[in-house]
Amino acid sequence: MDTHSTPVPPFHIAEDPNNVGSRWEKWLNRFDNYLIAAGINNEDRKKAMLLHYAGEEVHDLYLSLPELPANTAQPNESPYLTAKRKLKQYFTPRVNKEFEMFNFRQARQSENETIDQFYAKLLKLSKTCTFENPNEEIKLQIIMNTKYTELRRYGLTEQPNLDDLLSRARTIECTANQLKVIEDKIVMNTSTEECSYLNKQKQHRTAPANSGTSKNNCKNCGGKWHPNGRRACPALNVICRSCGKKGHYARVCMSTTSTQQQQAQSRANPQHNNHGTNTSINKKHNGERKNRAQIRFNELNMEPESTNSETSFKTTIRPNDRTAMKCPQVHVKLNGKVINFIVDTGSSVNLISSNTFKEFHQQSLQPDSSSILPYNCQQQLKVVGKFKGLFHYNNHQMRADVFVIKGNSESLLSYDTANKLQLIQLSMMIYQPMDMNYIKNKHPNLCNGIGCLKNQTVKLHIDESIPPVANKHRRIPINLREAVEQEITRLMKQNIIEKATGPTPWVSPIVVVPKHHDPNSIRICVDMREANKAILRERHPTPTIEEIFAQLNGATVFSKIDLKDGYHQLTLEESSRYITVFSTHIGLYQYKRLSFGINSAAEIFQNTIRQLLNQIDGVLNISDDILIFGTTQQDHDKTLKQVIERLDNHNLTINTKKCIFNTNKIDFFGYVFSSKGIYPDPDKVKSVSNLEPPRNVHELRSFLGTLNYVGKFLPHLATNTAILRELITKDAQWDWTENHHSAFNDLKKQLESARNLAYFDQQKKTHLYVDAGPIGLGAILSQELNNKTEVISYASRTLTLTEQKYSQIEKETLAATWAIHHFRIYLLGGHFVLHTDHKPLVSILQNPRSAPNARIERLCLKLQPYKFIVQYQRGITNPSDYLSRHPTHSPPEAYDKSEEYVAFVTNHSLPNTISLEEIENAMKDDFQLQLLKKALLEDDSLFWKKRELQTFKQIKQELTVYGNIILKGSQIVIPSKLQKNIIRLAHKGHQGLVKTKQLVRTKVWFPNINKMVEEVVKSCTACQAVTPYNQRNPIQTYPTSTHPLECLDVDYAGPFPDGKYYFIMVDDFSKFPFVKKVPSTNFKQLKPVLDETFALFGLPKELKSDNGPPFNGYELKEYLSSLNIKHHLITPRWPEANGRTERFVKTFKKALLCATINSNNPDAEIQEFLINYRSTPHSTTNCPPYQIMFNREINNFLPTLKNKTFHEYNPQTDIDNRTKQNERANRKRRTFEHRLQLGQKVLCKQQKKNSLTPLFDPDPYTITRITGSQIEARRGEKVIVRNSSFFKPHHSAQSPRPEYHPSTSLAPSRSSQSEQTRAPFPTTPPRSTAPATTPLRQDNTEDKVNSPPNQRVETPTGRRPQRDRKPPSKLQDYLVEL
Repeated sequence: MDTHSTPVPPFHIAEDPNNVGSRWEKWLNRFDNYLIAAGINNEDRKKAMLLHYAGEEVHDLYLSLPELPANTAQPNESPYLTAKRKLKQYFTPRVNKEFEMFNFRQARQSENETIDQFYAKLLKLSKTCTFENPNEEIKLQIIMNTKYTELRRYGLTEQPNLDDLLSRARTIECTANQLKVIEDKIVMNTSTEECSYLNKQKQHRTAPANSGTSKNNCKNCGGKWHPNGRRACPALNVICRSCGKKGHYARVCMSTTSTQQQQAQSRANPQHNNHGTNTSINKKHNGERKNRAQIRFNELNMEPESTNSETSFKTTIRPNDRTAMKCPQVHVKLNGKVINFIVDTGSSVNLISSNTFKEFHQQSLQPDSSSILPYNCQQQLKVVGKFKGLFHYNNHQMRADVFVIKGNSESLLSYDTANKLQLIQLSMMIYQPMDMNYIKNKHPNLCNGIGCLKNQTVKLHIDESIPPVANKHRRIPINLREAVEQEITRLMKQNIIEKATGPTPWVSPIVVVPKHHDPNSIRICVDMREANKAILRERHPTPTIEEIFAQLNGATVFSKIDLKDGYHQLTLEESSRYITVFSTHIGLYQYKRLSFGINSAAEIFQNTIRQLLNQIDGVLNISDDILIFGTTQQDHDKTLKQVIERLDNHNLTINTKKCIFNTNKIDFFGYVFSSKGIYPDPDKVKSVSNLEPPRNVHELRSFLGTLNYVGKFLPHLATNTAILRELITKDAQWDWTENHHSAFNDLKKQLESARNLAYFDQQKKTHLYVDAGPIGLGAILSQELNNKTEVISYASRTLTLTEQKYSQIEKETLAATWAIHHFRIYLLGGHFVLHTDHKPLVSILQNPRSAPNARIERLCLKLQPYKFIVQYQRGITNPSDYLSRHPTHSPPEAYDKSEEYVAFVTNHSLPNTISLEEIENAMKDDFQLQLLKKALLEDDSLFWKKRELQTFKQIKQELTVYGNIILKGSQIVIPSKLQKNIIRLAHKGHQGLVKTKQLVRTKVWFPNINKMVEEVVKSCTACQAVTPYNQRNPIQTYPTSTHPLECLDVDYAGPFPDGKYYFIMVDDFSKFPFVKKVPSTNFKQLKPVLDETFALFGLPKELKSDNGPPFNGYELKEYLSSLNIKHHLITPRWPEANGRTERFVKTFKKALLCATINSNNPDAEIQEFLINYRSTPHSTTNCPPYQIMFNREINNFLPTLKNKTFHEYNPQTDIDNRTKQNERANRKRRTFEHRLQLGQKVLCKQQKKNSLTPLFDPDPYTITRITGSQIEARRGEKVIVRNSSFFKPHHSAQSPRPEYHPSTSLAPSRSSQSEQTRAPFPTTPPRSTAPATTPLRQDNTEDKVNSPPNQRVETPTGRRPQRDRKPPSKLQDYLVEL
């Protein structure tokens, strides 16, 4: 039983009787969670645990409850649910709804309680109140009982919903916490100065009412001093009602006098009190200020007018003086007096008038000779003096000098003081555009991991009429399997893939490629070319180039966003996932997200992102690029902010490394958009502008072919090319002059003219012409409508030094892949025609089941998202031919993915104990592979006609050259010098033949690899000694005796528990058994039995027995010799040779066992068994043994008719029946004649001594004599005789195979194939071909010497067509015979 450390506490009914119903619901929820956590699913067990953990009180209550009415029973309701329903029905009426609602109404937000904690408490209380609309009740309770007045005002005025109210509450709460941190720090810095100042002022202040307080009394509460310090004071967290400060009672407040004076002045002058002005200002100045705009800060304890800022201005505009708006006023406490200051950010000193200073009683004034000048005036103000003042506003305070000016004027607050009191905030109004740092700070989730679009899935439209294809699993090198497992685990953790369950009609293989930024990491690419045939592509509208021009016209600021692993952020519907199944060495998996290998992924992604960004102005998405633009920086940032927020709200993420922000120029859709306007991308004509003049007639023909292709755009083409066409006439000599060069440059300028390039139109048919030359690649993108061809763009580039070493088929594949990727902005999501002048490329790109080499395979994987057909076009008509021979000299790329993949495959295909240098050195000495390398690089058909390369001719498209290494697919082609060593390395650990072949083929390949692996593995002595060998000769049918008692088969049964034996004799002719119990097997006990039998029935001619000790003694031999009885000893350790007796012994032991169980007298039961056995017809003679023996019927336990006649026994019946039985046994056992020969080395089976004893003796024997199936073998002085099934041929290591076999063929002929697959360890041996009508006594020792060696009989075969035949590839790991 499961044990759990924390059981659910029992439920006490009497603990709170008025609220037992709600308490029972809570307890039951805890108990259900406990069951889930404990993994308990049995319903009866759950019921028992419910009654047990609920306690004795609930258990007794349950037993006393009546059964539920029958009409309320649920169909197929479990015992656990029934028990829950009974208890719930009992407790539910006892829920006091009024009491629960009372508890809900009394809930208030405490001082230390956050808004989320208060909301959770209300949500919990509302569960038992049965409100019709719980959210409205919770919202009302928050508004009424929150501790935030500002939140209450928002709730009463705006009438928000619950979510908006909680959002505003969290904002207010966060702002309050941040302000508290800032204010506490300022108060801590000024506390020392304040205490010193207050102590000094006490000497000049009138004693307060509580001045008589004893020194032993607490200054904060007025009581006695607290021994435990300040924290024990009851006034620690109390707010004073007099001054509003925290930490003391009003009766001991030191600010009582000034506060009372202020209140008295307010009552004396209510007008000034309403406006919050100082009473010291005379009426004259009051009259002057009536026409001035009043701008002031709110008082400390007054609510702000605006909830969007901490401090707000209250402004009154008078019609006769609008300039007063520039004078903000605020009430600030100065040394405890509230003074109305004008905030003057241009002032460097604090000023008050001498009349205002009079309000400060007993304040001393220090003389000062400072010069204070008004703005733009040389007349100094009359300074009376200065004093240190303590300024206090809200929770901020500071000390500063205050200068007293003679007269009666406004009080000014300097910039420094206002800034430190946080009355103002400096804003330089410098606009900072949005950048990546801003996005990371404001939207951190947008830059982390791979997102997943919320609340939306995508569906693949699958054509069910196309039959599913389950592709063959591609082997993964052993060294990469751990990395593949880690990548599978990573993708599953990111919820991108999942285990495939159920039927999987579609299965695609994978290709493991390295990541360019981390060569030690891998990426799994799924080859979905077969599955893509059944996926129907979607057609969604994309903006045309004219629409793009109209939208981007006038834009000056641009940004481009790239979504991280964009396709993986869209979730696939479950009904569409089965077609994405792919196979790995650890099982089948399928995609949960949109995969990059799906051909319709581009259209689906384009449409999904377009709908997501709908109704946002200034944004455009083409394929996986999101373009943001604006006419001003502010417009751009507004759009960018909306896009970022939209992406973040929908749980999408971006690739920060590929995003571009706030640029004034951007390349998009083949054009350059900038603040200066729109113009074509120079790269479109760069390949033409950099063309070099032709060097011979062939190149000139190619250039003229390009001109003819676009000649419809070029005016006067025939006239302008006339001088060039003179050089290609039949008898013209090549002489390139300045006139030719000038004509060439004029034509080149016409080609590169922007007006000759057309806009891309999705409604037109698209053509892409590609070609690969010796040093470069060329491509032309064009469109056709109504037989009118328009060129969209040119492209070309040079080949790197590594790429120049590619074979021609690899160059052509590279040209197609590079051109398609170069023009991907035009081609992705549409359909186009790819034109090539290399015919083998057509079958490679259009046949998903092709098996190209590693480099071509990697290139083909890049083309999965595109939909196109490939057409062959002769080179002389290919317009891109000249571009490929005169490419643009572009700098080499930072890395070549296909070349990196080949290097990755090569390094991971090396055996661990053989280095790449060893293989390269061996390659140099291998003539055949050197010739093969030259043929691959030069691609000359004459090479492939050589006899030495016929082995590789059929697989030449799978071969590639990487440095000095040749690869076949992802396998290294091993030189002949290292082939044996490679196989021995693979056979380390002594795996079987099939496993060794599989291991070798994961990394390497060479001609006749299967045959050589078989030779090496079969010559391993250790493997031969432990491998079973199931060869058995067919059972022969021999003539039987001619009369009873001619031959007796004898054997012993026992010993039995009493220590005795049964001696058994069976007549060979009648099958009549004789059974006699003897105390032991020695001759003294055997002789009386034989004498008695021979005296009763006569002497036999032959006695047949095994080679056991009882029958190998000298006494028995002399006894039988004296009676002229021949003793036939069968083959040692081969009891089948005495099968008749062995079979009867088995039947006799069964009868004896039954007799022991059923009776106390087994001997009597045995006699009854013998009566029935002797009177039962035998399976081969069809007659009872007794009848054949005595020529009459036996009287047994069954009734018998008198005078019943019986048929005479025919011996041929026995032979026929035995022949049928033997043939049936031979078929079942799959027997076949042994192929052992004289002088052959063999291994012999040995007895099992312990668990580590091998099946065969590893020390071989030599055959010295063969007599039928009886083999005699010798090893030194030791001679053994065994049946042929005890031996197996011993294969020793043969001499090394020659390094080169010109006659070797990849597809062997029928004769060579049968010789290759002829197995010394056959799994399905052939049937015996020996005729049943000519049996040989395999156990007759007299015939041993004269019997000829066993020969295999070959069956004549019919005429067959003269063609090569080979087994299917799926059987290449098994031993078969054709």
